[in-house]
Amino acid sequence: MMSVRTDLLLAVLRDTLAATVNFIMLSTANQEVYDPAELHLGDSALVVDRAAHQIFQANLLAHPGTAKLDIVPTVVGEEHPYLPDDIRDGQLLVLLDPADGSNQWRCQRAGWCTAGIVVQRVGDGWRFVTAFSAAPDGRLFLLRDDGSVIIGSTHNAIMAPFRGPTPPNPTKEHIVAANAYKHWSRHLAAPVFDALGDEWFCLTFAGNPAVMNLLTYDTDAVFNPNPSSVWDTAALIIAAHTSAVVGSIDGQVWRPEELVALFGSRVDLDPTTCQFVPPYVAAKNEELYRQVVAAIKAGLASGS
Repeated sequence: MMSVRTDLLLAVLRDTLAATVNFIMLSTANQEVYDPAELHLGDSALVVDRAAHQIFQANLLAHPGTAKLDIVPTVVGEEHPYLPDDIRDGQLLVLLDPADGSNQWRCQRAGWCTAGIVVQRVGDGWRFVTAFSAAPDGRLFLLRDDGSVIIGSTHNAIMAPFRGPTPPNPTKEHIVAANAYKHWSRHLAAPVFDALGDEWFCLTFAGNPAVMNLLTYDTDAVFNPNPSSVWDTAALIIAAHTSAVVGSIDGQVWRPEELVALFGSRVDLDPTTCQFVPPYVAAKNEELYRQVVAAIKAGLASGS
């Protein structure tokens, strides 16, 4: 197995993410050559998703550091679920969600992020290398090969260790975010919201953007009642490497190495099987995690 120049890879990802986030925020997806002064007025979420994938791939391949890394030139993931046939042993593959939360982007140009993981081909399988996530406000998370998390900005090259998450709100009011804005999720999340009671404020978005908010802002917990794809859980893998608590909806806490072994080392692009990550809960601490797990159990038992 070939070693990976992780620091160089993270530098390449940082610059590529900065270009992609800038594109999504400021440019027009319908143009082959874009002017950063123009906005995405009238663009659909699907158009932006596809264009952002192309921008990420183009900037990745154009980066001078990429020539020193053995990266598969085709980026795969939500917008390009097709695995190249000629991947060599030791090559790196990027699995990308270019605009996770594109419905939030569509209605308010916020609540989304660019996220994904990098894996390395090893024989007939894959080895997890890193996870990454970048938000429109400039927050950028990268996972180092020693399991530590670094936080930085898409606006500059400054990076710093991150142990997080930020502490819970000192009052009794807590915030939970759940994947509940689509019709196949609302009926699952609504009874959980009710079971949490009056001390919890409930938001209807989840995935990578919500987990990023858990790490750095006042979102106390996130849950997804549905299975998800691995590129939808890049921030979850990052969170598990901090002091946050990540686990299943039935109360099984996942250690970082378990999460990587279960989900981070599997490449599945088949639409019928790619959502193999089970429903999850992430929280700032174990007490909040247990509260949400108990509410999920009560909500499911209510039969609502």
